[in-house]
Amino acid sequence: MKLFILVFALFSTPAIGQQTLSGLQSNFSSGALEVDNVATSTTGFQVTDDQSNLMLDYRLNGSDHRLFDLYNADGITNSIRLRSDGGDSFIDSGNVGIGTDLPAAKLTVDQGTATSITDGIRIQGEFSGSSRTLNMYINSDGKGEIRKGSAGGADNEIVINPTGGNVGIGTGSPVRELHIDKASGPSQLRISSGTSIALIELFAASGQDPRLHFFENSNLRALLQVDASDNRFEMGYDEGGNPGSYGVYLTSQGTSWLANSDESLKRDWREDSDVLGKIKSIRVGRFKYLESDKNHYGVIAQDIEKGFPEIVDQSPETGLKGVEYSKLGAIALKAIQEQQAIIEELRAEINELKEQIQ
Repeated sequence: MKLFILVFALFSTPAIGQQTLSGLQSNFSSGALEVDNVATSTTGFQVTDDQSNLMLDYRLNGSDHRLFDLYNADGITNSIRLRSDGGDSFIDSGNVGIGTDLPAAKLTVDQGTATSITDGIRIQGEFSGSSRTLNMYINSDGKGEIRKGSAGGADNEIVINPTGGNVGIGTGSPVRELHIDKASGPSQLRISSGTSIALIELFAASGQDPRLHFFENSNLRALLQVDASDNRFEMGYDEGGNPGSYGVYLTSQGTSWLANSDESLKRDWREDSDVLGKIKSIRVGRFKYLESDKNHYGVIAQDIEKGFPEIVDQSPETGLKGVEYSKLGAIALKAIQEQQAIIEELRAEINELKEQIQ
Protein backbone atom coordinates (compact mmCIF):
# COMPACT_ATOMS: atom_id res chain seq x y z
CA MET A 1 0.00 0.00 0.00
CA LYS A 2 2.87 2.38 0.79
CA LEU A 3 4.56 1.55 -2.56
CA PHE A 4 1.34 2.32 -4.43
CA ILE A 5 1.07 5.70 -2.71
CA LEU A 6 4.71 6.52 -3.58
CA VAL A 7 4.28 5.71 -7.30
CA PHE A 8 0.99 7.60 -7.38
CA ALA A 9 2.63 10.64 -5.84
CA LEU A 10 5.48 10.61 -8.37
CA PHE A 11 3.42 10.49 -11.54
CA SER A 12 -0.02 12.02 -10.87
CA THR A 13 -0.01 15.73 -10.22
CA PRO A 14 -3.14 16.85 -12.10
CA ALA A 15 -2.04 20.49 -12.44
CA ILE A 16 0.90 19.83 -14.83
CA GLY A 17 0.34 16.19 -15.90
CA GLN A 18 3.94 15.07 -15.28
CA GLN A 19 6.51 14.51 -12.54
CA THR A 20 10.33 14.28 -12.58
CA LEU A 21 12.60 11.97 -10.62
CA SER A 22 16.40 12.28 -11.22
CA GLY A 23 15.82 13.45 -14.78
CA LEU A 24 13.10 10.85 -15.54
CA GLN A 25 9.84 12.35 -16.79
CA SER A 26 6.55 10.59 -17.56
CA ASN A 27 3.90 12.48 -19.51
CA PHE A 28 0.60 10.60 -19.19
CA SER A 29 -1.27 12.87 -21.59
CA SER A 30 1.10 12.09 -24.52
CA GLY A 31 2.29 8.63 -23.46
CA ALA A 32 5.90 9.87 -23.53
CA LEU A 33 8.80 8.76 -21.38
CA GLU A 34 11.60 11.32 -21.30
CA VAL A 35 15.18 11.18 -20.03
CA ASP A 36 16.64 14.60 -19.31
CA ASN A 37 20.05 16.00 -18.34
CA VAL A 38 22.19 13.32 -20.06
CA ALA A 39 25.45 14.99 -19.25
CA THR A 40 28.14 12.31 -19.39
CA SER A 41 28.93 9.08 -21.21
CA THR A 42 27.92 7.09 -18.12
CA THR A 43 24.44 8.57 -17.67
CA GLY A 44 21.42 8.23 -19.87
CA PHE A 45 18.75 5.60 -20.16
CA GLN A 46 19.30 1.86 -19.58
CA VAL A 47 17.06 -1.20 -19.54
CA THR A 48 18.14 -4.41 -17.79
CA ASP A 49 16.54 -7.83 -17.45
CA ASP A 50 15.70 -9.61 -14.18
CA GLN A 51 19.33 -10.86 -14.02
CA SER A 52 20.68 -7.30 -14.21
CA ASN A 53 21.99 -7.96 -17.74
CA LEU A 54 22.08 -4.81 -19.83
CA MET A 55 19.49 -4.87 -22.66
CA LEU A 56 19.41 -1.30 -23.96
CA ASP A 57 21.69 1.70 -23.41
CA TYR A 58 21.25 5.27 -24.63
CA ARG A 59 23.77 7.92 -23.60
CA LEU A 60 25.78 10.99 -24.58
CA ASN A 61 28.99 10.26 -26.50
CA GLY A 62 31.18 13.32 -26.43
CA SER A 63 29.89 16.88 -26.25
CA ASP A 64 27.12 16.71 -28.84
CA HIS A 65 26.76 13.13 -30.09
CA ARG A 66 24.47 10.27 -29.12
CA LEU A 67 25.08 6.52 -28.79
CA PHE A 68 22.40 3.83 -28.81
CA ASP A 69 23.18 0.15 -28.08
CA LEU A 70 20.90 -2.89 -28.08
CA TYR A 71 22.54 -5.86 -26.32
CA ASN A 72 22.34 -9.63 -26.72
CA ALA A 73 21.00 -11.86 -23.96
CA ASP A 74 24.42 -11.98 -22.27
CA GLY A 75 24.26 -8.25 -21.56
CA ILE A 76 27.85 -7.87 -22.82
CA THR A 77 27.92 -7.96 -26.63
CA ASN A 78 25.83 -5.40 -28.48
CA SER A 79 23.92 -6.62 -31.56
CA ILE A 80 22.80 -3.16 -32.72
CA ARG A 81 24.69 0.13 -32.43
CA LEU A 82 23.64 3.50 -33.75
CA ARG A 83 25.87 6.50 -33.25
CA SER A 84 26.07 10.09 -34.53
CA ASP A 85 29.77 10.82 -33.97
CA GLY A 86 31.04 9.36 -37.27
CA GLY A 87 32.00 6.05 -35.67
CA ASP A 88 30.80 2.59 -36.70
CA SER A 89 27.10 1.76 -36.59
CA PHE A 90 26.09 -1.84 -37.18
CA ILE A 91 23.54 -4.62 -36.89
CA ASP A 92 25.34 -7.78 -35.83
CA SER A 93 22.98 -10.42 -37.27
CA GLY A 94 19.72 -10.95 -39.10
CA ASN A 95 18.29 -9.05 -42.06
CA VAL A 96 17.35 -5.39 -42.39
CA GLY A 97 14.37 -4.23 -44.42
CA ILE A 98 13.68 -0.79 -45.89
CA GLY A 99 10.16 -0.53 -47.24
CA THR A 100 9.44 -4.10 -46.13
CA ASP A 101 8.96 -5.96 -42.86
CA LEU A 102 10.02 -9.27 -44.46
CA PRO A 103 13.63 -8.73 -45.55
CA ALA A 104 14.99 -11.79 -47.42
CA ALA A 105 18.66 -10.68 -47.44
CA LYS A 106 21.05 -8.81 -45.16
CA LEU A 107 19.73 -5.58 -46.66
CA THR A 108 16.42 -5.65 -48.56
CA VAL A 109 15.08 -2.48 -50.15
CA ASP A 110 11.53 -2.71 -51.45
CA GLN A 111 11.14 0.25 -53.79
CA GLY A 112 7.54 -0.50 -54.71
CA THR A 113 6.50 0.76 -58.13
CA ALA A 114 9.55 2.34 -59.78
CA THR A 115 9.12 5.84 -61.12
CA SER A 116 12.66 7.26 -60.98
CA ILE A 117 16.23 6.46 -59.97
CA THR A 118 15.52 7.82 -56.48
CA ASP A 119 13.27 4.81 -55.74
CA GLY A 120 16.21 2.47 -55.15
CA ILE A 121 19.57 2.73 -53.40
CA ARG A 122 21.66 5.90 -53.71
CA ILE A 123 25.26 6.57 -52.69
CA GLN A 124 25.99 10.28 -52.70
CA GLY A 125 29.13 12.36 -52.22
CA GLU A 126 30.89 15.59 -53.15
CA PHE A 127 33.57 15.97 -55.84
CA SER A 128 35.11 19.29 -56.89
CA GLY A 129 32.29 21.14 -55.22
CA SER A 130 29.55 19.22 -57.03
CA SER A 131 27.26 16.46 -55.86
CA ARG A 132 27.81 12.98 -57.37
CA THR A 133 25.40 10.07 -57.03
CA LEU A 134 25.46 6.34 -57.77
CA ASN A 135 22.01 4.78 -58.06
CA MET A 136 20.87 1.16 -58.17
CA TYR A 137 17.22 0.37 -58.77
CA ILE A 138 14.67 -1.57 -60.83
CA ASN A 139 13.32 0.61 -63.62
CA SER A 140 9.79 0.86 -64.99
CA ASP A 141 10.56 -1.91 -67.53
CA GLY A 142 11.47 -4.34 -64.76
CA LYS A 143 15.19 -4.20 -65.59
CA GLY A 144 17.92 -3.62 -63.03
CA GLU A 145 19.95 -0.44 -63.50
CA ILE A 146 23.18 0.87 -62.00
CA ARG A 147 23.60 4.50 -62.96
CA LYS A 148 25.88 7.33 -61.96
CA GLY A 149 23.93 10.56 -61.90
CA SER A 150 20.89 11.01 -64.12
CA ALA A 151 20.46 10.13 -67.79
CA GLY A 152 22.52 12.49 -69.94
CA GLY A 153 24.19 14.10 -66.94
CA ALA A 154 27.85 15.03 -66.73
CA ASP A 155 30.53 12.81 -65.23
CA ASN A 156 28.47 9.62 -65.53
CA GLU A 157 31.43 7.24 -65.74
CA ILE A 158 31.35 4.09 -63.59
CA VAL A 159 34.68 2.42 -62.72
CA ILE A 160 34.96 -1.26 -61.72
CA ASN A 161 38.11 -2.57 -60.02
CA PRO A 162 40.31 0.47 -60.81
CA THR A 163 43.30 -1.08 -59.02
CA GLY A 164 43.06 -4.44 -60.83
CA GLY A 165 41.21 -7.71 -60.58
CA ASN A 166 38.73 -9.57 -62.77
CA VAL A 167 35.01 -9.07 -63.39
CA GLY A 168 32.73 -12.00 -64.17
CA ILE A 169 29.34 -12.00 -65.92
CA GLY A 170 27.66 -15.38 -65.64
CA THR A 171 30.65 -16.82 -63.77
CA GLY A 172 31.93 -16.67 -60.22
CA SER A 173 35.52 -17.47 -61.26
CA PRO A 174 36.59 -14.90 -63.88
CA VAL A 175 40.06 -15.51 -65.35
CA ARG A 176 40.33 -12.23 -67.30
CA GLU A 177 39.56 -8.57 -66.58
CA LEU A 178 36.16 -9.20 -68.19
CA HIS A 179 34.93 -12.80 -68.35
CA ILE A 180 31.50 -13.54 -69.85
CA ASP A 181 30.20 -17.09 -69.46
CA LYS A 182 26.85 -18.69 -70.21
CA ALA A 183 25.76 -22.11 -68.98
CA SER A 184 23.92 -22.92 -72.22
CA GLY A 185 23.64 -21.24 -75.59
CA PRO A 186 26.06 -18.70 -77.07
CA SER A 187 27.69 -15.97 -74.99
CA GLN A 188 26.97 -12.69 -76.72
CA LEU A 189 28.38 -9.18 -76.55
CA ARG A 190 26.75 -6.28 -78.38
CA ILE A 191 28.14 -2.79 -78.88
CA SER A 192 25.71 -0.37 -80.50
CA SER A 193 25.17 3.35 -80.93
CA GLY A 194 21.88 5.09 -81.50
CA THR A 195 23.26 8.17 -83.26
CA SER A 196 26.90 7.50 -84.18
CA ILE A 197 29.39 4.74 -85.01
CA ALA A 198 29.93 1.66 -82.84
CA LEU A 199 33.60 1.61 -81.87
CA ILE A 200 35.95 -0.94 -80.29
CA GLU A 201 39.41 0.30 -79.37
CA LEU A 202 42.36 -1.91 -78.41
CA PHE A 203 45.30 -0.17 -76.75
CA ALA A 204 48.71 -1.71 -76.08
CA ALA A 205 51.89 -0.30 -74.62
CA SER A 206 54.49 1.06 -77.04
CA GLY A 207 56.15 -1.82 -78.89
CA GLN A 208 53.49 -4.33 -77.82
CA ASP A 209 50.92 -6.06 -80.04
CA PRO A 210 47.19 -5.36 -79.60
CA ARG A 211 45.44 -8.60 -80.53
CA LEU A 212 42.24 -10.62 -80.53
CA HIS A 213 42.48 -14.38 -79.90
CA PHE A 214 39.73 -16.89 -80.67
CA PHE A 215 39.66 -20.14 -78.69
CA GLU A 216 37.77 -23.41 -78.96
CA ASN A 217 37.75 -24.68 -75.38
CA SER A 218 41.36 -23.92 -74.41
CA ASN A 219 42.80 -24.29 -77.92
CA LEU A 220 43.81 -21.20 -79.88
CA ARG A 221 42.18 -21.34 -83.31
CA ALA A 222 42.36 -17.86 -84.86
CA LEU A 223 43.85 -14.44 -84.25
CA LEU A 224 43.75 -10.83 -85.33
CA GLN A 225 46.75 -8.79 -84.29
CA VAL A 226 49.08 -5.91 -85.05
CA ASP A 227 52.70 -7.03 -85.29
CA ALA A 228 54.40 -3.90 -83.96
CA SER A 229 57.93 -5.13 -84.75
CA ASP A 230 57.12 -5.85 -88.43
CA ASN A 231 54.59 -3.02 -88.85
CA ARG A 232 51.83 -5.21 -90.23
CA PHE A 233 48.31 -6.39 -89.41
CA GLU A 234 47.92 -10.18 -89.27
CA MET A 235 44.94 -12.50 -89.53
CA GLY A 236 45.24 -16.27 -89.26
CA TYR A 237 43.35 -19.50 -88.58
CA ASP A 238 44.68 -22.98 -87.81
CA GLU A 239 42.72 -25.86 -86.31
CA GLY A 240 46.06 -27.23 -85.10
CA GLY A 241 46.49 -24.31 -82.71
CA ASN A 242 49.23 -22.30 -84.48
CA PRO A 243 47.42 -19.55 -86.43
CA GLY A 244 50.39 -17.21 -86.25
CA SER A 245 52.31 -19.26 -88.85
CA TYR A 246 49.52 -19.19 -91.43
CA GLY A 247 46.94 -16.80 -92.78
CA VAL A 248 47.40 -13.39 -94.36
CA TYR A 249 48.73 -10.00 -93.39
CA LEU A 250 48.55 -6.38 -94.47
CA THR A 251 51.68 -4.23 -94.52
CA SER A 252 51.73 -0.59 -93.46
CA GLN A 253 49.76 1.48 -95.98
CA GLY A 254 49.21 -1.70 -98.00
CA THR A 255 46.21 -2.10 -100.31
CA SER A 256 46.19 -5.90 -100.67
CA TRP A 257 46.67 -8.90 -98.40
CA LEU A 258 49.83 -10.99 -98.42
CA ALA A 259 49.83 -14.73 -97.64
CA ASN A 260 52.47 -16.47 -95.55
CA SER A 261 54.33 -18.47 -98.20
CA ASP A 262 57.87 -18.90 -96.91
CA GLU A 263 59.63 -22.08 -98.00
CA SER A 264 60.48 -22.89 -94.40
CA LEU A 265 56.77 -23.36 -93.68
CA LYS A 266 56.24 -25.97 -96.42
CA ARG A 267 56.96 -29.65 -97.05
CA ASP A 268 56.16 -32.36 -99.64
CA TRP A 269 56.60 -29.95 -102.54
CA ARG A 270 55.42 -31.32 -105.93
CA GLU A 271 55.32 -29.62 -109.30
CA ASP A 272 51.89 -29.65 -110.90
CA SER A 273 51.43 -30.69 -114.51
CA ASP A 274 48.90 -30.37 -117.34
CA VAL A 275 47.36 -27.28 -115.78
CA LEU A 276 46.32 -26.09 -119.24
CA GLY A 277 44.30 -29.24 -119.76
CA LYS A 278 42.62 -28.83 -116.34
CA ILE A 279 41.57 -25.21 -116.81
CA LYS A 280 39.96 -25.77 -120.21
CA SER A 281 36.76 -27.07 -118.60
CA ILE A 282 36.51 -24.29 -116.00
CA ARG A 283 33.63 -21.93 -116.69
CA VAL A 284 34.56 -18.26 -116.24
CA GLY A 285 31.93 -15.56 -116.55
CA ARG A 286 29.44 -13.11 -115.09
CA PHE A 287 26.62 -14.13 -112.74
CA LYS A 288 24.16 -13.02 -110.06
CA TYR A 289 23.54 -14.65 -106.70
CA LEU A 290 20.00 -15.98 -106.27
CA GLU A 291 18.88 -13.25 -103.88
CA SER A 292 20.73 -10.34 -105.48
CA ASP A 293 20.60 -8.26 -108.67
CA LYS A 294 24.26 -7.31 -108.49
CA ASN A 295 26.55 -8.67 -111.21
CA HIS A 296 29.63 -10.67 -110.20
CA TYR A 297 32.55 -12.23 -112.07
CA GLY A 298 34.00 -15.59 -111.14
CA VAL A 299 34.05 -19.35 -111.46
CA ILE A 300 32.07 -22.41 -110.31
CA ALA A 301 33.41 -24.29 -107.32
CA GLN A 302 32.50 -27.69 -108.77
CA ASP A 303 34.54 -26.91 -111.94
CA ILE A 304 37.58 -25.93 -109.89
CA GLU A 305 37.25 -28.98 -107.65
CA LYS A 306 37.74 -31.40 -110.58
CA GLY A 307 41.28 -30.25 -111.25
CA PHE A 308 42.26 -28.38 -108.09
CA PRO A 309 40.44 -29.82 -105.05
CA GLU A 310 42.96 -28.21 -102.67
CA ILE A 311 41.47 -24.76 -103.14
CA VAL A 312 37.84 -25.81 -102.71
CA ASP A 313 36.22 -26.09 -99.27
CA GLN A 314 32.81 -27.47 -98.37
CA SER A 315 30.77 -26.45 -95.32
CA PRO A 316 29.86 -29.50 -93.19
CA GLU A 317 26.66 -27.72 -92.10
CA THR A 318 25.24 -26.42 -95.39
CA GLY A 319 27.12 -28.54 -97.92
CA LEU A 320 27.91 -25.39 -99.93
CA LYS A 321 31.33 -25.13 -101.56
CA GLY A 322 33.70 -22.17 -101.68
CA VAL A 323 36.79 -21.28 -103.71
CA GLU A 324 40.04 -19.68 -102.56
CA TYR A 325 40.13 -17.11 -105.33
CA SER A 326 43.58 -15.91 -104.30
CA LYS A 327 45.03 -19.29 -105.33
CA LEU A 328 43.72 -18.95 -108.88
CA GLY A 329 46.64 -16.62 -109.55
CA ALA A 330 49.10 -19.45 -108.87
CA ILE A 331 47.13 -21.72 -111.21
CA ALA A 332 47.17 -19.06 -113.93
CA LEU A 333 50.92 -18.61 -113.42
CA LYS A 334 51.52 -22.33 -113.90
CA ALA A 335 49.30 -22.33 -117.00
CA ILE A 336 51.34 -19.45 -118.44
CA GLN A 337 54.55 -21.40 -117.78
CA GLU A 338 53.17 -24.45 -119.59
CA GLN A 339 51.91 -22.25 -122.41
CA GLN A 340 55.29 -20.56 -122.67
CA ALA A 341 56.99 -23.95 -122.84
CA ILE A 342 54.71 -24.85 -125.78
CA ILE A 343 55.47 -21.52 -127.44
CA GLU A 344 59.21 -22.03 -127.08
CA GLU A 345 58.90 -25.57 -128.43
CA LEU A 346 56.92 -24.34 -131.45
CA ARG A 347 59.41 -21.53 -131.96
CA ALA A 348 62.27 -24.02 -132.05
CA GLU A 349 60.39 -26.13 -134.60
CA ILE A 350 59.71 -23.06 -136.76
CA ASN A 351 63.35 -22.04 -136.64
CA GLU A 352 64.35 -25.57 -137.62
CA LEU A 353 61.95 -25.52 -140.60
CA LYS A 354 63.30 -22.14 -141.68
CA GLU A 355 66.84 -23.47 -141.71
CA GLN A 356 65.75 -26.47 -143.82
CA ILE A 357 64.02 -24.19 -146.34
CA GLN A 358 67.05 -21.98 -146.66
